Amino acid sequence: MSASSSAAAAEAELLVHAAFNSTATHFVAATASGIRVFSCTPLKHVFSKGFVPSPDAGSRSRVITADLAPSGTLAAVVFRPDPSAAAPSDADDEGDRIRYCSVGLRGHLLRDDDISINSSTSSSCRVRAVRHEGGHVLVAGDGKTALHGTSSGRALKQCLEVDTGPNPLGVCALAEVRGGKQTVVLASPRPAKGQVQVCRRGSGGGRGVDVHAHRSSIVCVALSRDGRLLATASSKGTVVRIFTVADGNKVNELSIIHNKRKP
Repeated sequence: MSASSSAAAAEAELLVHAAFNSTATHFVAATASGIRVFSCTPLKHVFSKGFVPSPDAGSRSRVITADLAPSGTLAAVVFRPDPSAAAPSDADDEGDRIRYCSVGLRGHLLRDDDISINSSTSSSCRVRAVRHEGGHVLVAGDGKTALHGTSSGRALKQCLEVDTGPNPLGVCALAEVRGGKQTVVLASPRPAKGQVQVCRRGSGGGRGVDVHAHRSSIVCVALSRDGRLLATASSKGTVVRIFTVADGNKVNELSIIHNKRKP
């Protein structure tokens, strides 16, 4: 094996992303060339899938992130064209693609489907994060975040789209509130620095709330399982704030103490 082939193989095995599903029963670990799915109780390897880069309209693709549906048997893998390869002839293939791998209880691949992300999801056709909850999937791009209704992992239709401005970290959160009134709650940055937009969609109403969370850029958001609380953190990294989703009021603030002792 040549030195260049060895370097390429080593790079392909670097971990590029790891994520739990929303119920924390499984997690997925992604490298540039494949994914591995594990169960948590007990800790056990469930499934592996390698993706050999192959020419596609003159380009090669690599894995950049992955996410798991709550069941842990459906993995969404995001592919991005290799920038060092020749540009594809078809402009529609220049953006990222999401592939869904449906896995059976014994680890056998049941289905392997490609879903194209059109330009309305992101101003540059780049997928920064994918989040699953119930029958919905949230896709965060560089300039927009889009909510889709799903069926067996296939994106059926776009339900909602919001502007976020640049979002290289893929900051977003999704919660599905079940009960008498089923409501989907999503959170993402606003274009204005330090602000978060919370949107509610479903039988519980379509209201939205703007939260003035920090003075610095938002780097992390999280929603409680019942969709009632929002936690935020900024690039300054000194405080985590918690807000009520219904009205955007702050209910708590946790300071992060940095250890300044010299080694």
